[in-house]
Amino acid sequence: MDAKDKLGRLQYPASKYLVAGPFEFIGNKTLRGNIAINTQYVASLATLEQEYEVGQVSYSIFKDIIVQSASIVESLINYTLRSLLRMGKIKINDVLNDSFNDTGERILHRCGKNTYLIEVKRKKDKKEINGETHFVDLNRAAKRCRLIDDDLFERCEKLRKQRNRIHLAGLAGVDKNYSKNDLDEVFKTVGSVINKVEKSLS
Repeated sequence: MDAKDKLGRLQYPASKYLVAGPFEFIGNKTLRGNIAINTQYVASLATLEQEYEVGQVSYSIFKDIIVQSASIVESLINYTLRSLLRMGKIKINDVLNDSFNDTGERILHRCGKNTYLIEVKRKKDKKEINGETHFVDLNRAAKRCRLIDDDLFERCEKLRKQRNRIHLAGLAGVDKNYSKNDLDEVFKTVGSVINKVEKSLS
């Protein structure tokens, strides 16, 4: 058996938390296919790191798994919220706070050397969930409509922050603060979100 055949027969233990496709509860065919591919991809990466001596490449593998897993969770929550809104099962005002954009300002009065009274003109944004909605806002909305509970919300937030830390660090330094325990938790989070989404859309 060559290395390629061996890898295909092995499985990283925590990947049991990932639901094997075909994700039929996802109506969007493109998203469905991408979710299926990405879940297989992260499970394969974990198995690769487990079975072969890859040295410091392990940390790159761990980071890639976190980034891809966060993308899966973010996409699933976004899709589910939009689906529930479209079906009338939740209302936008119940899941999103008001947000505003400053469109202008002017100084009304100088109160001191470095203190001013300023008039600010603000425009209220339209409430909607779309492809530009931030991960943090999706997590909060999912919690408010009880798509996810408090525990899963905290785990999704942890995954979001891990993903953001990787993006911010870039290649400027070596980040070795990831372990197999982190991967186990990541897989559990992804699996839990998949289960919650399936139940809400079935």
